Amino acid sequence: MTLLKTKDYWPSLPKPEHVKLPSIKTALVIIDMQNDFAHPEGNIFIGDMIGSTIPTIKYLLDKSRAKGVQVLHTQSWHPIDDPRYMDPPIPRASFGSNGCKVDTWGADIIDELKPLTGEPVIQKDTFDPWFGTNMEETLKESGFGRFKHDSAQRNRLRHESYVVITGTASDVCVDKAVIGFFFRGYKVIIPIDCISTYDQFCQSSAIYRFVNYFDAIITTAKMIEFLPE
Repeated sequence: MTLLKTKDYWPSLPKPEHVKLPSIKTALVIIDMQNDFAHPEGNIFIGDMIGSTIPTIKYLLDKSRAKGVQVLHTQSWHPIDDPRYMDPPIPRASFGSNGCKVDTWGADIIDELKPLTGEPVIQKDTFDPWFGTNMEETLKESGFGRFKHDSAQRNRLRHESYVVITGTASDVCVDKAVIGFFFRGYKVIIPIDCISTYDQFCQSSAIYRFVNYFDAIITTAKMIEFLPE
């Protein structure tokens, strides 16, 4: 039996496009930009790809704040005594087994992207920023996503709320954020220079899924323009 090499499956991706978004109806979501992932001394450092995203996310964050765009952060937050991680062997995918422990330096959001007072931080102990968190309540309290959750499809057609999703890892926690926002009717925007993961194939396959399964628009940090209502 002949096995096909990975390159035979390399996904075809669209070119990034310019995007104009209404400031009042858009949120910037920054996924898990924490020391353990983003700092070279972190316990589960993503690698070189994440380093190049820090200045581009910072650029987009500064632009969002200046334009009054809602900013929201997520933070992997794993209890030190979580029983899921107590008995080896521990799967590689269980990031919480090695890092982002509650109240540690590794779990802190990196200095370059520190949340400002009033910017929500959603703490989560799974890959999913929705499961077991206060994400829904936080969005409603901030007045974002005001549409009635009667039909995700109708909400997508209305294009009433947009999310620009950034952070790490593209094929893990970013992926789960994209799925959650898509199923709730938000229009997903992905600046590809603001997401990262362990290797280029996983990065490309994640972007392929975002476009083909979750109707995401692919762009870059500098190709996003926030407009007044």
